[in-house]
Amino acid sequence: MRVDDAIEHLNQFAEESVKDQVPMRTTEEVLDFFKNPPKRAYSVPLEEVRSSVVKIFGMADEKVRHAITSRLSVNARNGFLEYAAAMSVLAVRTQAQPLIEQGLIALVIEGGSQDWRDSILVLAKLYNSAAKLGMDTQKVFEKAASIAEPGVIKKELNGFPRRRPEDRDLKAFRQAEEITKEGFAYKQVLPWSLAQGPVNETPARPVETSQQISARLTRPQQDSLITAAGTDAVLAVREQSPKLVERGLEHLALGGGALDSSHSMVALAKLHHAALKLGMNAQLAFAEAARRAPPGDLQTEMIRFPLREPKDRDLAAFNLQEHITESGFAYKQLIPSTRP
Repeated sequence: MRVDDAIEHLNQFAEESVKDQVPMRTTEEVLDFFKNPPKRAYSVPLEEVRSSVVKIFGMADEKVRHAITSRLSVNARNGFLEYAAAMSVLAVRTQAQPLIEQGLIALVIEGGSQDWRDSILVLAKLYNSAAKLGMDTQKVFEKAASIAEPGVIKKELNGFPRRRPEDRDLKAFRQAEEITKEGFAYKQVLPWSLAQGPVNETPARPVETSQQISARLTRPQQDSLITAAGTDAVLAVREQSPKLVERGLEHLALGGGALDSSHSMVALAKLHHAALKLGMNAQLAFAEAARRAPPGDLQTEMIRFPLREPKDRDLAAFNLQEHITESGFAYKQLIPSTRP
């Protein structure tokens, strides 16, 4: 299949596959998702064209690889994360080492474009599967890293096999192996930061409130959620999705709530700007999201931000401006922020 045809078909199939999906908006919806994962419809044409793009990408030079990633739609590119996760399972079920390589290439294509934390989780599964198959994990991961663009995924591909054993173990990612009626699989032991108690014979604790969750996040987790909030603002405009603004505000309330509010202001400005571009009632959306933040400076800022003078909430006040990249709408930092 020609690369142009493959990309065109993949973009088309990807849009059809997500047209009925509804983004999760609340902590409760995330908890329910982990309790009752939805059965995903399997599309043979979609999987075939994804495999074709992976094979083309793996053999292409840098120029063609860049052309592929720049022409993929957001949904088409995000779909490679699911594909990579599937390869980590199928490789073990079929004892096929090449499927690990395909999964790693798929992660390179996806490039952490939605949320790099999800990409690292899949990377952990691929590493575990590669080790189970007796592969030289460092060699195969470095091979995939050699065709990745500079960034988090390239860095993690090179560094993951060198992590301390406990830092690359499935337990570090709240994952475990299991055997289902279909065969080998991975299961989520506990949601990332939404732990409901030990997964054993002991009684479960009551579900934590978002304020309790926020209070015990580690600093890297807090920073990741703040970064994810800014990314949600970008994706919201690209996809014309108010729900992504709401999700970004929730990420910010959880991640920045236990920190000084200065850590969250740039992301807050992006989300407010995105909300206005989408015609949302920013005051209502921000006030609703503020209920999920712990009492403090950020909660106050979330409520008051839409009420600021226009010049004080404009992008320019935060050294930001709109920017159009090859991937679409984005925000550009004009001057390195002096805020922590």
